[in-house]
Order: sequence, then C-alpha cells, then structure tokens
Amino acid sequence: AIIDWCSRKIVGWNLSDTLGVQPVLESVRSAVDRFGTPAILHSDQGSQFTSNEYKQLLKGLHIRQSMDGKSRWADNIMIERWFRSLKTELIYINEFRSPGTCGSRSEATSMITARKWESPPSSILTRSRSSFPA
Repeated sequence: AIIDWCSRKIVGWNLSDTLGVQPVLESVRSAVDRFGTPAILHSDQGSQFTSNEYKQLLKGLHIRQSMDGKSRWADNIMIERWFRSLKTELIYINEFRSPGTCGSRSEATSMITARKWESPPSSILTRSRSSFPA
C-alpha cells in the first residue's frame, strides 16, 4: 500500500499472498496514474523494494527512493498502523480464501480508500501540499 503523507489517504494498493515484486510495481503504477508522480517514495527494506525491477521503475518515473534504516520502524509508522488496522479490523475477523478475494470485496475497498490514518509529524502539517517539490 502507498499512503500520501499530506492527505493520509491510501493512493495505491494491491493484495497478494506472496512477497513478489509485481504487486508492488502495480501499486506504484496505479498511484502514479491516478495521482501523478511523487518526488519521493518511502519504503521499508523489504526485498520487493530493494529489487532491480522496483529501483528501475522509480528511476524511470524520476521518483527518488527513500528507505527506512535498519530497525527504524517509526520511519514508516503511518503505513505500519494502516496494515495493523487492515488485519485486525478486516482480515483476521473474516475467512477469506485468498488476499485477492479480500481485495475484490467492497468492504476491503471501502476501508482502504475511505479512511484517513495516523497524523504525520507536525513539521509536515505546516506545509501545504503545493509547497512540496513536484
């Protein structure tokens, strides 16, 4: 999932039962198609985000890659909080046959696209969205 720090909305997402890079690439492409190209895309150090395919996609789109430091879970707190909520409020309490089944369900789509998540640091809130570099 890709979260916009300014609006705190999920702008790209995909559910998969593997740790492959393809669902991540699809999420990035979807977010860029719908909302434009961000200046920076931040992630953790998962293998999907260190793959050559992911790096080449960002490079081709002129997106600067940012990545958490080792054991720096707080760097990515908003998306970590989102995943916790998705799992506890939707996935764990239902018996989905696969992540794809969950992703096509209206309650999953509604939860993913409608909610705002934990507030970003106040230093970011003081800047308007238009003041960030394109």
